[in-house]
Amino acid sequence: MKYDFLVYSGAVANPNFFYYTGLNLTHAFLILKDLEGKGKTIITNALNRGFGRNFDGEFIVAEDIFDEVRKRVGQKIAIDSSMPFRVYKKICDGRDVIDAAELFYKKRMKKTSEEISKIKKAVSLSKGIIEKFGSCEGMKEEDVAKNLLTETYSEGLEPAFPPIVATGQNAATPHASYTKKIVRDFVLIDYGVKYKNYCGDITRCFFFNSKKANALKEKYEKLKELAYRLIDNGGGFKKSDELHNHYEDLNSKFGFPRPIHSIGHGIGLEVHEYPRFGKKYSDEIAFSTFTIEPGIYYDNYGLRHEETVYHNGKRIIAL
Repeated sequence: MKYDFLVYSGAVANPNFFYYTGLNLTHAFLILKDLEGKGKTIITNALNRGFGRNFDGEFIVAEDIFDEVRKRVGQKIAIDSSMPFRVYKKICDGRDVIDAAELFYKKRMKKTSEEISKIKKAVSLSKGIIEKFGSCEGMKEEDVAKNLLTETYSEGLEPAFPPIVATGQNAATPHASYTKKIVRDFVLIDYGVKYKNYCGDITRCFFFNSKKANALKEKYEKLKELAYRLIDNGGGFKKSDELHNHYEDLNSKFGFPRPIHSIGHGIGLEVHEYPRFGKKYSDEIAFSTFTIEPGIYYDNYGLRHEETVYHNGKRIIAL
């Protein structure tokens, strides 16, 4: 007996729901007969009634959506594990249930030309916003972050994730939270916006006029060279662990400290998705989008350069 695939989009829209429907609904269920999207059925409440006109499957408005779902799914259900426990109990008690999260991630991993175009646009918009605030010496980290967000919303966009703005010792932490610290010598900005639901993600370091900044900029230029070497020569690798291991080898040849994080992460409807990178993952990377982000971190500072890229099966292309 085959499993029915069940996706729940609760108070926050679910990327798997959007992937199959093109709709960012909340408080709605999606039933699929298979991972290719056959037999699509949306079950939702009256608040979402009007969205049925834009859906190419069965669209059901129900007074009790939980009862309607129970009637329509079989005894075997494959769920997106982001489903809240209270929803799971209402729908899945007494049924044979498996976690299909990895299956959904693997399905979304290979990108269509339309998806690539949207991610490329998200990257372009992200770069434009970041570059507006590179000259921020003397400002507080938190004010730079506020300016990034204000510019994002003024352009009718939304952030893909909270901005990372770090200077000095704060930049030694890869996922630093911005503070009231005044930007001196250099600043690391890691940020991205969404375009039509797809994420961009880039990191840039900006340097100001000081002896210390000039020395750090030399290291950063070397780090950028490493990043583009990986992009230019990484197309022959088909597995994520192969590319990561190549990164570690190159990193050592460049004389940098041992990396404290992987070379990157998959990106698409979510800022972190498959393929996964690092020694313990061996995901297929051909036809996927991901980041290349070598970083070096010391006690008093850190530097990172990040590009969002696409592997077209033969070579890696910066978007």
